[in-house]
Formats: sequence, C-alpha cells, structure tokens
Amino acid sequence: MKSRNNGASRRFRSIALAVSLFLAVCIYSIYMYCSETGVAVGGPVVIVDPQRIRTAAVSDRPWLVSEAMMRHGISTEEVDKHSLEVAQEIETIKGQIMREAARGARQERERAPQRCTGSTPQCKFEEIARESPVALFIHSSNVQSRQFVSVIRATFDIYPDILVVDLDSDIDGTGIAEHIVNMYKPGGNSHSSLFINGKFIRTDSFQANMHYAPEQTKFYEQIVHLDMDNIEISKKVAPSNK
Repeated sequence: MKSRNNGASRRFRSIALAVSLFLAVCIYSIYMYCSETGVAVGGPVVIVDPQRIRTAAVSDRPWLVSEAMMRHGISTEEVDKHSLEVAQEIETIKGQIMREAARGARQERERAPQRCTGSTPQCKFEEIARESPVALFIHSSNVQSRQFVSVIRATFDIYPDILVVDLDSDIDGTGIAEHIVNMYKPGGNSHSSLFINGKFIRTDSFQANMHYAPEQTKFYEQIVHLDMDNIEISKKVAPSNK
C-alpha cells in the first residue's frame, strides 16, 4: 500500500513538473511573440483562448515538452488536460480581477461629488462657493447686511480677499437666495450667508451682535479652527484709547 502511494506521489510530481515546463514554454512563447510583433509587455490585458496558447507553444518548441514527457512516461493527453485546466483557471482569475477593477472604478465615480452643469441659480451659486475661498452673499438693500460686510473687513484680515456677492443686484440673486435658504436653513437673524471653502458658516449670533467685541472673538475662534490651508484669517488688534 505504501509503495503504491509513493508511486502515485511520484507520478503526480512528474505531471506537475511537466505542466510547469509547459507553462514556462507558454510564457516564453508569448514573450517572444510580443517582442517580434512589437506588442508591449505589461500593456492592456487581452483574453486569449487557452487552447490557442497551448497549441502555439507546443508547435513552436515541441522538443522541450516532449523530452520531459518521455523522461517521466507522461502522455500528451495528461499534459493537455492539466495545462488546459491551469490556463482556464488563470483566465478565470484574470476575469475576476478585471471585474473587481471595473466595480471599484464605478464606485469611485459614484462617490465623487457631482458638479452642477447649466446656467441655473443653483449652478451659479455652487460655482461661486467652489471657486472662491471666502464668499459672502449679502442683500445690499438691508442695512444690517451692509454693516456686516463693514464689520468683517474692519475686524479681520482675510487673504485672499473676501468675495462679496450682492444678491439684490445679481440677475440670479433671488434664485440663489432661495437655494441657500432651502439648502442651509440660515437663522432668522441672518441677512448674509458666509461660505469658507464651500462650507456654510453659521453666523446668526454674530450678525445679531456684530458690534459686540466678545461676539467677534467668539466668531473668530469658530472659524480659525477650520481646515483652510489656502486661507489666512487673523483678528485685527483694536486701537488703544490712550
């Protein structure tokens, strides 16, 4: 019994060796084909019929496989069977890799933020908020809104300079104002809407008490901790009364 198992094991190893030699011939033949035809190795993956690979490899350099087969007493049918199974398994794995790559690319596209396209008020707002590091949407017809701009510029040094968009004079101002209200729900005290790097900054309390120094400091502490490597904001030093 043990002798029979040893014989089977040796035969299996012999078949494995022959298949390995065959695969080596396949790989070498493909490489030589790519070199001779100018096809770049490592380029796009092309699914090839495993039977064509086997036939081309054996017919190109038959003595390598035949010599191993003769040495170990392995039939051509056995080599064909095992080599075709290996080639098919390789194609299955390649297909799985390609499907996973396609699925990953599709998921990446779905996760990417979709930019608004067109000439609607919403698209115009998104373009301004995206392209301007600091954007302030105001209503020039409102006294508090105008004062808010003055207080911000008098209290803070901001670079790049704050972009002020007057919704009362902009042709799409009404639509932009409605979009901001529906999207961000600013409080009743908000007559202006501030965006830093596209992020809405709630300023209800600050607008209601904009002339009050502690409220100015509180607002500064609110925005100075934001992720804004592209913006410099500092609080101006109040002049001395002396």
